[in-house]
Amino acid sequence: MNAPLPGHDEIALTVSGAPHLCNDRSHHNQGRLAQVIVTFGQLGVPGTPRDGCWPECWGRSYPMCGQCWDSVLLAVRKARPGLAVTGPEDNAPASGPPQACTGALGLGPGSWQG
Repeated sequence: MNAPLPGHDEIALTVSGAPHLCNDRSHHNQGRLAQVIVTFGQLGVPGTPRDGCWPECWGRSYPMCGQCWDSVLLAVRKARPGLAVTGPEDNAPASGPPQACTGALGLGPGSWQG
């Protein structure tokens, strides 16, 4: 992907032309396909752990199913109320109420990679 990385308090959504499995461990093992690729910008200020949200994910991309994306969005919006999500609006899955998956447990979506 040649698009610029998202900025401060920004997450970029894209859709890949190739199928990817969801980054969540259980979803990956179930063979659940990702609906979006989520690229994290800088969600906080470096060096301020109470202010930063998942710094290990900044500048990285993760394939996510709609359920995981909804959970991540809910968690990040609580921590970073000024969050901006960029990308075509039809890239944002609406899969119902957020469910707990790896990203929503505070571990961050980068806590496991298959």
